[in-house]
Amino acid sequence: MVQSAKLWYKTITGVLERNGYAPNTMDACVWNKSVNGFQTTIVIYVDDLAISSKNREDVHAAMELIKKEFKRNLTRSPTWR
Repeated sequence: MVQSAKLWYKTITGVLERNGYAPNTMDACVWNKSVNGFQTTIVIYVDDLAISSKNREDVHAAMELIKKEFKRNLTRSPTWR
């Protein structure tokens, strides 16, 4: 079971890296990408992801990337607007 966490981290970070995200220098679970002057941030916490950006389209693009790569439906926070 310990290896499964490491394998998941390597898998998700590989996907992010291939798609232009870079790890934060202070926290390897925080990944950032700049698109058209807006920063999109993805935070990895165990098997959950938090995606944020000032540009709503960039959040949707990140969600589509995850859906496509892992063929999973995503759920959004009840506070999503």
